[in-house]
Amino acid sequence: SPGNHELADGGGRVAAAEAAGKTIEEAIGKLWDKCEKYQNKLNSNYLQHLSNYLLVTFFKHYHLYQFVLCEVREVDQTIHELEVHVPQEVPPLKNGTDVELWNYQQQLAKLSEAEAQLRNDMSVFREARLLKNEQEMNKFYMDLRFQNKEIIEKTEK
Repeated sequence: SPGNHELADGGGRVAAAEAAGKTIEEAIGKLWDKCEKYQNKLNSNYLQHLSNYLLVTFFKHYHLYQFVLCEVREVDQTIHELEVHVPQEVPPLKNGTDVELWNYQQQLAKLSEAEAQLRNDMSVFREARLLKNEQEMNKFYMDLRFQNKEIIEKTEK
């Protein structure tokens, strides 16, 4: 019968569905009503075990069930995407470079880069110095020409 099936499945689903939105006192009262309704149809020992089971499991976490099953909650979802690039073909290990040699090559590359930068800086410095020397020489010759002009004009007078 439908009534026996309600209790035969452990009563948990029915108890949870009928307890939705009710206080714990109302839900326990509903359980006792069901027990009284089926006490003539079921073994009293089975009914006692079922009641104890529901009290120890379902009603122990009653407020949690109410929150999870009856409350409407906003879904808070965070999605992270990670793009992974896999090499097309992994080269064979026999073509690999020893770690110490690789470290040495990296150091050598850094030193070579630093040396090239230093050479470039020195070249720029030389060009700037040559330009400055040229400007100073032009100024010196202009001053000298001006002094020569003054001397020539004084001697002609």
